[in-house]
Amino acid sequence: MNNDTIRGAGRQTWSPVRKRRAPTDTVPGIAPLLAAALCFTLAACTTDDPTPGKSGGGGAPAGDVVTNRIDIPPAVVRNLGITFAKAERRKVDRTLRMPGAFESPPEAERNYRTPVSGRVDLKIAQYDRVAVGDEIAVMDSPEWRVMQNELDGLDSELAARRSELVQAQAQCDQAQESVKFYPQRIAGYDPQLKAITAHIEKLTVARDLWRERVTELEELVAKGAGRSADLTAARSEAAGAEAALSEEQEKRAELERARTDLEIESQLASITIPALESAVKAAQGRVDAAQRSFDLKLRSGAAQIDLSLEALANDAWRRLDAITMKATAPGVVMDLHVTNGELLEGGDSLCHVLDDSRIRFRARGLQSDLGKLRNGLNGRVVPPVGGTLADAEHASGTITLAPGADADSRLVDVLLVPQEAPEWARPGVSGELEIVWDEGAGDELAVPNRALIRDGLDTVMFVRDRTDSNKVIRTVVETGATDGRWTVVYQGVMAGSEVVVEGTYELKLTGGGKTNVEGHFHADGTFHAGKHSEDE
Repeated sequence: MNNDTIRGAGRQTWSPVRKRRAPTDTVPGIAPLLAAALCFTLAACTTDDPTPGKSGGGGAPAGDVVTNRIDIPPAVVRNLGITFAKAERRKVDRTLRMPGAFESPPEAERNYRTPVSGRVDLKIAQYDRVAVGDEIAVMDSPEWRVMQNELDGLDSELAARRSELVQAQAQCDQAQESVKFYPQRIAGYDPQLKAITAHIEKLTVARDLWRERVTELEELVAKGAGRSADLTAARSEAAGAEAALSEEQEKRAELERARTDLEIESQLASITIPALESAVKAAQGRVDAAQRSFDLKLRSGAAQIDLSLEALANDAWRRLDAITMKATAPGVVMDLHVTNGELLEGGDSLCHVLDDSRIRFRARGLQSDLGKLRNGLNGRVVPPVGGTLADAEHASGTITLAPGADADSRLVDVLLVPQEAPEWARPGVSGELEIVWDEGAGDELAVPNRALIRDGLDTVMFVRDRTDSNKVIRTVVETGATDGRWTVVYQGVMAGSEVVVEGTYELKLTGGGKTNVEGHFHADGTFHAGKHSEDE
């Protein structure tokens, strides 16, 4: 749509609005919209008297009114794809922007390899999501059977050495216990020896008495005063006493000999205890050596099949028929390097799993900006301009400067690990790192660059009317600093005002919201031609 030229110097009038054919070589598809262009008329500055001549030298008849408002009913918004963004207060001249892309750090990748040779049974497919402990594959491995046989031999050797230790320890314990009883056993002979000694003393006295009696009777018989029968009886008693004494003396000798033998046995037993203790230590050493050999083999097998020692403890290694490979970290199966049922060698690559929750952004900045950058600055990653990600959530975090730079391109890598990765952040997705390098600087009102468009010599934007959401205001603005995505504006909007970002070109082509004569628009959208008179 276009306004006719205002004719007349003393009295300004508007000619009827003529339809303008939409250029088909500019914006295809908007011809019906351009054909329905808006009509603009001139209104006087004062509403009390619409008579021409009271508006500072210019006026319009009480007909159509010229305004800087453009109607955008929902159908127009939908057909033109008009979108809005809000004006914000930002530190535009203290903001650096660097292009880059998301990537996966090395610690987010897991390359699983076969622990031993064997036939593989895959439990996953490409792009499956796995959690810690999920099965990846099961392997039937002859190599594991050989390892089980070796473990069984070492376990049998360990059992034999433990049996030897038990026997040696039993002998040592028995000797130590027997030595403890030797003093009691030796002391047990003392009462017997004491009693026999006393009995021998009595028998000695009796023998001596009978010897004296025999002597007396022999003298009497020799003198003819004694009887032979008494002498014979006395001699018999003396012989009996002598025999009894000899018998008791032999018993005492046997007891003393037995006591002496027991003392010698006690001494010999005490001497053998250190030897038995040494034998126990030697047996313990053999057990320890066998245990180390078994543990070393078990530990080696556990590491080879990627299992913990606890998982193989208590003879669990005997019952393990197949080796199950499990995920050690969450992630997505990116690649499978084998086919199901394939016979593999130990160490062959099985699959590649990527932990997509661990992600970082790598941007490339100018070396000339190093004076503004430092580790720990706050930054955020914004999606590319345009497309469906334009209003997507940002990724915030602190930056880390790479330790080196590229001398050829004169660029330095700047890394940011998001505190919480947004849904759209994936390895390879490009974006822009936004860094405010001076947090103490003041904020300025800014709008997205896409909201600004050149219309002749003017820079204009279309601001949604706060009083009517189905209208936008064509606003000529004076711009300031820009960071490549946002530009400072000095009038026309407030913080939170909505401006058109998609559809500005189509709105400009309508020609609505502007006039071809000198004048100005009021806050209510009405147009006043010329200047205010002094009496107004």
